[in-house]
Formats: sequence, structure tokens, C-alpha cells
Amino acid sequence: MSNGITNPFRVGSVLGRGFRILFRNFITFGLVALIVLMPYVLVLSTISELFTANFSSTSVVILASVILLLPILLAYLATAAIAHGAFEALRGQRPSIARCLLRGFSLSVPVFGVAIVTVLALVLSMVPSALAAIYLKGGFAVLMFLVLLFPLFLVITVLWVAVPVVVIERRGILHGLSRSIALTKGNRWRAFGIIMILWLINWVTNLVGGLLLLPFTFAGGGSVAGLIMTGVLVSIYLALNAVMSTVGYHDLRVAKEGFAIDDIAAVFD
Repeated sequence: MSNGITNPFRVGSVLGRGFRILFRNFITFGLVALIVLMPYVLVLSTISELFTANFSSTSVVILASVILLLPILLAYLATAAIAHGAFEALRGQRPSIARCLLRGFSLSVPVFGVAIVTVLALVLSMVPSALAAIYLKGGFAVLMFLVLLFPLFLVITVLWVAVPVVVIERRGILHGLSRSIALTKGNRWRAFGIIMILWLINWVTNLVGGLLLLPFTFAGGGSVAGLIMTGVLVSIYLALNAVMSTVGYHDLRVAKEGFAIDDIAAVFD
């Protein structure tokens, strides 16, 4: 039941509580992400051997498709698992790796569905800007390219909390997508601002990671160190994004529906 409390959706509030939850559960969420991503890490570690093997052209196409799709599906699965833990933390509980993984894997079908629909929507949203880049020339082409990126950013923003919806409300693909669109309505610029801040953090951490890898590269161990560094950085970003989108989901419900954390948790228990 709603307690009648409505609070405005604030960027600072989401970021502040999100970072606190992440720092308090950094090892747990980082390990959850690493465990879920491990199959892709193993694929990457043997990728050169796979493509030099005597495979038919059809097998190579299938293998390449798996390599492209697998990290997306696993990233969404890791996000779902961490979202469970983040919501537990919002309720004052201590997340565990086992519970996060159990919830994530139990919801793998709708989470994968959300991932596939989102990727398709993102690809379609990029068509106008791609056409502008191909057929237009000069500064006008650059301007139109940037303007026509708006559909891409819109898709990213309106589907920002689709995974937390699926995890917390335990509903299907269409419900997760439609609920995310409805919840973000009226607060999309603020949600987009949070997404941009997270992207900036990811860019800075990747830059720092690249600088840290330079000594290993010159020493001849760049491939192994790079693989490890990539896994760590991706895990951190997935944990950060999952926590922020879960806190954002909670705050959007409070802002739009007046729900308190215990009311939302009624469907979670």
C-alpha cells in the first residue's frame, strides 16, 4: 500500500545513496559480476585458437555471433543479480553473493528478453544518424549526426530501469519495458543526467586502466594483464550501473506513486 509520501526525483539523492550502497558492498557486487562474466572471459582467452581452428564458414559465423551476443546477455544477467542485492541493501539488509546469483539466474529468461529488445531498439534508433554520416558532407553532416542521436539517447533513458522492474516486480519482458517507460516519464532529463555521469566515470576509469596497463604492455605481458583489467573494469561499471538503476527505480516509484521501500518490497519477499 502507498503511504502517501511523494518526493521529487533528485539526481544527487540517487547518486549519493547509490555510491554508499556500492562502496559498502563493493566486493560482493564485484564478485557477482565477475562470476557471471566468467564464461565470456574464458571465451576471450581462447578466441585466437577458436578462429584458427578448422571450422566451416557457417561455424565461424555462429561463433562470431555468440561472441558478440554473449557479453550483452551476461552483462544484463549480472545487472539483474546485482539489482537484487542493491534492493536488499536499500532495505537495510546485507546482500549475499549466493542470493544475488540465484535471483539473477532464476530471472534469466525475461532479463535476456529485455536485453534483446533493448539492443534491437538501440540499433534501430541509430539508423538515422548512420544515414546522416554516410550521405551528408561537411559540418552539416556532423550537426545532423549529433541531432539524430536523440532517438538513441531516448531509448537508453526510457529503458534505464527495465531490469530492476523485472527483478523486483517479477514480471515479464513487456511489463519490464513498459513500466520503465512509464516510470521515467517526467524525469527523463534527470535520468539521462545520471546515465551521462556514469558514462563519464566509466570513461575516466578506462583511461586510468589503460595508463596502468602501459608498463605491462612494454614488458610483453599486456594481453593477460589487459584481459584481467578489462574484466575488473567491466565488473565495476556493471555494479555501478546496476546499483544506480535500482536506486533510481526505487526513487521513481516513490516520486510517482508514493510507495515506501517496505511497500515495494511486498512483492519482493
